[in-house]
Amino acid sequence: RVTEHEAVLWITQHHIVSDGWSLALLAQELNALYIAFSQGQADPLPVLSLQYHDYAAWQRQWLSGEQLQHQRRYWQTTLAQAPALL
Repeated sequence: RVTEHEAVLWITQHHIVSDGWSLALLAQELNALYIAFSQGQADPLPVLSLQYHDYAAWQRQWLSGEQLQHQRRYWQTTLAQAPALL
């Protein structure tokens, strides 16, 4: 809180976590939430049909068995000549 009627939201994250498009989307959504909540309105954002845990579960299932072996062979071949320290 800067003053009685003013506050600052400071977000720090590593650049590997997001790109410009993601940061713009975050700013848009935070703005929409702030406006709605400051006026006593409900969350204006649409309900997402998928959450990150859905993707993680799909990826875990996909990356098993033969697909895991295929990926392992690919990366072992691709990186076979890479220096020990990248």
